[in-house]
Amino acid sequence: MNSVNSENRPLYLRADFKVKKPTVRFYVKIGFLALSIGIIDVILFWGGYNGVLRVGILSFVKVLCGLFILILLFRSLKLLISEGRFYLLILRITLALILVFYLFSMRGNRSPFVLGAKARIFNSIDPIRVQTWAEEEMARANGDEDIFISTKELPTLVKIDSWPQLGAYIRNKAIDRHVDIVWGSGVFGTYGIKVGTPDFTLANSTLWKPGVYFYTAL
Repeated sequence: MNSVNSENRPLYLRADFKVKKPTVRFYVKIGFLALSIGIIDVILFWGGYNGVLRVGILSFVKVLCGLFILILLFRSLKLLISEGRFYLLILRITLALILVFYLFSMRGNRSPFVLGAKARIFNSIDPIRVQTWAEEEMARANGDEDIFISTKELPTLVKIDSWPQLGAYIRNKAIDRHVDIVWGSGVFGTYGIKVGTPDFTLANSTLWKPGVYFYTAL
């Protein structure tokens, strides 16, 4: 009767129970994958700052590293519960929540690539001069149709060396007329600045100065 009851008990209540410590290999895997995510973020920031769009594919590798970490953290939870190692259970769940929060928070306008691109634009372009140029272009523009300005026609004050630029648009159709200066590509996405008068406002973007906004469509 006692042997039956012993078999039905959780592992940590059995007389012959011995705690199994996580192997060094487990910690090495977690550490390597976490370090890989950090390195990828650094490369993405560098790519954004230097206009290297191809590094954007590393975002998928970053997500895969995160998924592998979650699999490693969760695959032995049942064993931890049966062995009564609740401190490790809480630790793993906490690490998983931190990882998920980090991956979800570093997206969109907070992604390393976008942060790098924004830093380069803010360091390379004078928003006051660009706004003056944009207001002059809008004053010369006639009609209700959007007007495209090719990269060759753009002044150097709205160009960044080695960055792939798609040109600019005078958005006459918009409720608030503005000039849209665009970098990037049709494949990897676009980002840039939208410039209008000081009263111009734009949602879902980063205010640089009144009437000048950084935005991304990556």
